[in-house]
Amino acid sequence: MLFCLRSADLELFPWTCSNFNASMNAAFAKFFAGLWNEPMVFAPYVAAGYGDAANAMLAFHEQIPAGSDHDRELVDAWAKYTGLDLLNAGHFKQALPILTTLYHKDPSDVDTLYRLGLAYSELNQYRQAADLLEKAVEIAPDHIHAMVGLGVAEVAVGNLSYWRGMASQSYPA
Repeated sequence: MLFCLRSADLELFPWTCSNFNASMNAAFAKFFAGLWNEPMVFAPYVAAGYGDAANAMLAFHEQIPAGSDHDRELVDAWAKYTGLDLLNAGHFKQALPILTTLYHKDPSDVDTLYRLGLAYSELNQYRQAADLLEKAVEIAPDHIHAMVGLGVAEVAVGNLSYWRGMASQSYPA
């Protein structure tokens, strides 16, 4: 559980919760005891010494902002890493729906453009790859991976003029 927390959250996290499994169960019991107005649901955890840990965990939970904005950020971050993991594992077709969703959410995200272009290129859909990689290079002209990917896709569709144009330009080392 601790590895998921941002360093800023660590100072808020109740270190008294040393036995996470029992403490979490106690926190759930206390939460539902209050929800159902049944204090006896929580009583065994208090008797076992987990009352303070449950209180601390619920107090930490109360500090989480209401609303779904933070959930959306978490889902988007998960999707980016999942898409990248699928690409790295060679599962290009499976990565497409995740990357396409991220692209529609933010069509100017260079990493998403590059990864989606890479997936299309690996699936021999070079025209789609070239279109996406060209957008990535327009947004971030120094993104060398997108530039090389665009060159590969352009050559695959028979556009050799792309490489001729690239060869005539000079780039910093």
